[in-house]
Amino acid sequence: MKKNILLIAAVIFMLMNHVAKSQTFINGDFESWTHSGNYDTPDSINTLNSNLSSFGASSNVIKTNDAYHGGWAAELTTTYIALLGRNVPGVITNGVYNVSYFTTTPPVGSPVAAGKRINFRPAYFNGWFKYTRMGNDTALMNIIFTKW
Repeated sequence: MKKNILLIAAVIFMLMNHVAKSQTFINGDFESWTHSGNYDTPDSINTLNSNLSSFGASSNVIKTNDAYHGGWAAELTTTYIALLGRNVPGVITNGVYNVSYFTTTPPVGSPVAAGKRINFRPAYFNGWFKYTRMGNDTALMNIIFTKW
């Protein structure tokens, strides 16, 4: 059973700008992608696509032209992995995945083990998303800033 979550043009936490320095996250607009094997992955953004491919499952972060701005966006879809007997959500991060969270039952630890350091304090962030609810599906967008 596939559950669709369509993120358009940018995910909020990928598009932080600092007003004074005008810094942005690399590829926060999802315009740059690299083809690898049978899937595309957004440059400088981590997905579970390579892990899913090793289980023989389809990618759950897909390049789409249904963008709010620019030519490309990221479409996230929940994928069922028959070998594990479980669904794996479409997830993107600028951090590092804890793969065991997605491959063990019950999940172990946190889905994202670490993020990327920024050397400025964002004055604001913005982004666009589109969500298509399927059945009892839910969506979550999580943005975490820490001092450490």
